[in-house]
Amino acid sequence: MPPTLLVLTTLKRMQAHVLVMELVATKLEDANELYGIIPPQIGQLFELIYLDLQTNQLSGKIPPEIGLLTNLQKLHLDENQLNGSIPIEMCQQRSLEELTLYSNHLDDSIPSCLGNLTNLTWLSLCNNSLSGSIPQEIGKLSNLVELYLDTNCLEGSIPSTLGYLEQLTMLYMFNNQLSGLIPQEIENLMSLEHLSLKTNNLSSPIPASLGCLRNITSSLPKSTFWLHS
Repeated sequence: MPPTLLVLTTLKRMQAHVLVMELVATKLEDANELYGIIPPQIGQLFELIYLDLQTNQLSGKIPPEIGLLTNLQKLHLDENQLNGSIPIEMCQQRSLEELTLYSNHLDDSIPSCLGNLTNLTWLSLCNNSLSGSIPQEIGKLSNLVELYLDTNCLEGSIPSTLGYLEQLTMLYMFNNQLSGLIPQEIENLMSLEHLSLKTNNLSSPIPASLGCLRNITSSLPKSTFWLHS
């Protein structure tokens, strides 16, 4: 991605696939072939509110300078070849409402400071190689509507603090190595429509309290409830 594209420091909206379609031919109508690293100069776009670099061939690490974009409301870096850890500098982006990093090669643990991003409504980290436990601080994301942590290498127990996410409609944690009990606090997720915990190492009986989740149990097949291993 050429650093020269990043001199527009008053840019309000940057959808990389739109810019690239003006510069190179694409093979697919909705995908581009941007490659190389995300340059650290991207942190100079201080007024940026929307950054969409999804569905490209970007590689390397997410630059920590991206955390300087404190006005950013939507950040989509999914479906690339990014690797390394999620930089903790991203925890400074408290205006973020949408953060999607899915379908990359990210590893290491989920930063607990992501719990500071209390405006988030959509968080998708699925289909990576993230390890360690799900941080308790995720329970601070009280505006979260959709949470996707599936298809990683996450282990340990499901944090009971997820019960604080009362706006949550989608909760996917399947294809991990989670163990222990399904927390009783899940019963607080009264807005939940889709829940998938399959393909883990959970040893819990199905809590009777899940019967309180009426949006799941009374609206199949629209709603989805998967617990099997």
